Amino acid sequence: MPGEWLPGNDRGYLRTLYADAARVGFGVGGPDILPHRRGQQNHSLALVAARPAGVIAAMAVQDGNLQEIDPATGQPVTAADLLAFARGRLRLDYVFWGTEEPFYTRDVLPLLRTLPSATPERPRD
Repeated sequence: MPGEWLPGNDRGYLRTLYADAARVGFGVGGPDILPHRRGQQNHSLALVAARPAGVIAAMAVQDGNLQEIDPATGQPVTAADLLAFARGRLRLDYVFWGTEEPFYTRDVLPLLRTLPSATPERPRD
C-alpha cells in the first residue's frame, strides 16, 4: 500500500482495507502467492491468513512464481508447495494459475488433474 511498509511503517491503510472488506462482505486477496518473500509475508499473506471465517479469499500463482527459490531447500518452489500453502495457511477459496511455460504444462496441469473435480451447486427451483 503506498505510504506504508509493514510492520515498521504501519499507518493502518492496508489493515483498514481488509477489515472494511470483511465488514461489508467483500472478498479479499492480494498479489502473488510468494510464501518466502518478506513483503508478502508482512502484508497480503498475513492479512489474508488472519481474515475472519466466511470471508472469501483468492490469490494468484503468477508468471515467475514457480521460479522462486525455497530458502529451506535451495530449490524452486513447486506447484504442489504453493497449493498446499494456499489451502493450508492462507485458507484460500480460489487460486488462479498463470500459464507461463514450461511450468503450466509440466507442473500445474498435472497437479490440477490429481484434484477432485468440483461440481458447481445449481440453484433449486
